Amino acid sequence: GGPSRPQSHLGRHVRNLLRHATNPFRLSASDALLAAAVICAERRCQAAVEALLRKGATAVGKVPELPPWMELSVDCGAISVAARISYRSDGDGDGGDGDEDGGSAASSGRRPPVALFRLSCDSRTGRFVPSFPRPARLLRLLSSNDPRASELRTLRQAAMDRTADVASSRRRSAAMAGRDLTGRAVRDAFEGLARSADVL
Repeated sequence: GGPSRPQSHLGRHVRNLLRHATNPFRLSASDALLAAAVICAERRCQAAVEALLRKGATAVGKVPELPPWMELSVDCGAISVAARISYRSDGDGDGGDGDEDGGSAASSGRRPPVALFRLSCDSRTGRFVPSFPRPARLLRLLSSNDPRASELRTLRQAAMDRTADVASSRRRSAAMAGRDLTGRAVRDAFEGLARSADVL
């Protein structure tokens, strides 16, 4: 098989850097600086993932730092955080066709992890910025404290409308204040994660 995607991505930008810095017919300071910035971002992501995985490695008498369902990888200048999802029925192979169930369980154990979010390294500032794949729309809305993210918002609003004539203004304001608590907590968590990655 060929080189992995992160290595091919890194190698392409190394070749670009050498081309624009040494080839007299392709000299370009801006392109060379851009390639160097991308290389630095890629290497920083690789160093962060290697440090986390090394710290999270299981040792005798030591609790792993990372949860077993979490998978970290480097993908084009970003740290990809994915979840390995399994179901309880996957490991339960009973009955007459247990061999087939066992095979399906083994294959389901190797199913591709589900991407949750990425920590992209900004090549201009060197700071990590959370980004989200298209399927993780709810997580993206929560991280930006978007009120549309919470299904409780609609239920609370309907309950408030039904009791608007008897509810006091204090109860109404308290309900409004707690409406976006989930989004605020998720946003604070991602901001803290980005700051921790910057320090790392």
